[in-house]
Amino acid sequence: MLLLSCCILGDLMNRYIFFGLLLITGSLVFWAYEDKEKTEKYNKEPKITQEYREEMFKKKVYDEETKKDTDASITTGFNPLKDESQKDTDKSTTANSNPLKDESEIDPNLTDVDYYNNAIKFQNENNMSEALLNIEKAIKLKKTLKYLQYKAYYLQKSEKYNEVINFIYETIDSSEFENDYYAYYLLGEAQFALKKYTQSKESYKKSIELNNQYQYAYLGLGKSLYHLDSKKKAIEYLLIAKKKNIKGEDVDDYLCKSYKDLNDEDNAIKYCK
Repeated sequence: MLLLSCCILGDLMNRYIFFGLLLITGSLVFWAYEDKEKTEKYNKEPKITQEYREEMFKKKVYDEETKKDTDASITTGFNPLKDESQKDTDKSTTANSNPLKDESEIDPNLTDVDYYNNAIKFQNENNMSEALLNIEKAIKLKKTLKYLQYKAYYLQKSEKYNEVINFIYETIDSSEFENDYYAYYLLGEAQFALKKYTQSKESYKKSIELNNQYQYAYLGLGKSLYHLDSKKKAIEYLLIAKKKNIKGEDVDDYLCKSYKDLNDEDNAIKYCK
């Protein structure tokens, strides 16, 4: 009996020992596998993590330096985008702080005749803006009818038609142009350029009334009448201009068109080119 009990007890102990060893072995195998996974993960992560950390560190340092430069720029007024040429411009602006000289300023060493001669010189060079500037200075020194006529002429040649009209009306009101045929002729030219044919007709007629020998007023009147659909009347004044040996092709051109509009081919052919 004792022997049987000993055998049973020994068998149980062997089984406990076996299962204990099996449990320990399994635990060791599990721990070893888990440790392997951690090791592999760790071996993969450090390089990326380290690079990321380095990048973040560099970015942080860059941001801090940029902030310092920006603060310094705000404090000192330094503009990093301003180039050297701009610095030179700033120096030039500082050194030449005097305002620009007024071009309309009168030179005390020049007379109205000097400015008039300058105006003619620029007129011959077809520089009407400078001619106008000089004749205006001549007028400031001495207002004469001739100088006023030249100003109106230069405005006309500069195609400043509204200014011509305003200037002549203002001058007529102050009596300088009241009986001047040339002023009314220029007034008609400005009105004609603006297609104000009824007004230009009256201005040309006034010019002829004051001087019936001025051929260009007849031409202007004839052209205005043509555009007002008075072809027969237009031909009458255009022929007067033609007889007065007017220069230019305008007169022939308008005679040609007028006769054609009246279906008078025999006369039209005389003037059509």
